[in-house]
Amino acid sequence: MMKRENILEETTFILIKLIPNTYITDHNLKDSLDHMLFCDCKIWLPDNLLDRGDKMTMGASIEGRVPFLDHELIEYAFNLPSSVKVKGMTRKWIIKKIASKYLPKIIVNRKKAGFVVPLNQWFKGKLKDLCYNSIIDSNNITTTLLSKKICTNILDAHSSGKKDYSLQIWSLLGLSIWFNACVKNIK
Repeated sequence: MMKRENILEETTFILIKLIPNTYITDHNLKDSLDHMLFCDCKIWLPDNLLDRGDKMTMGASIEGRVPFLDHELIEYAFNLPSSVKVKGMTRKWIIKKIASKYLPKIIVNRKKAGFVVPLNQWFKGKLKDLCYNSIIDSNNITTTLLSKKICTNILDAHSSGKKDYSLQIWSLLGLSIWFNACVKNIK
């Protein structure tokens, strides 16, 4: 098993090759972890997480807040040594240490959970007919690439609860809708 330091160094090397130098030079970054966190702040957060979060909360008429992105807190965090940010394989170590003074351990130590789209339930309920009609359609690309029987088996197994094929159905549905909207109209 690779040591954490080696993984960080290897990841930083890859980042340096892929990320424009303007993001990682001239910024007094102490080590590989700081380089990765800095790239996250400059690229991943604004171009992905914050953008999506903003759209999702606005779409639901909710005001989203990101208190950990206060500029003074970010500056303070970047000045902390990496040994405080990560302990072994425990990320957000310092936050967990502080939170444990105020919150029960079950909250502090629980696994990270994102906002999961309930595809499993939707494909068994509200979107079941759409899935069958779109994916099993004999003039569709899904039954051209895969047999109609395989597609039907996937949908039947999912609908009956034998197996969760949410991701496969999502892929097939997306392919089917794209094909119908874009390719069929060209012919």
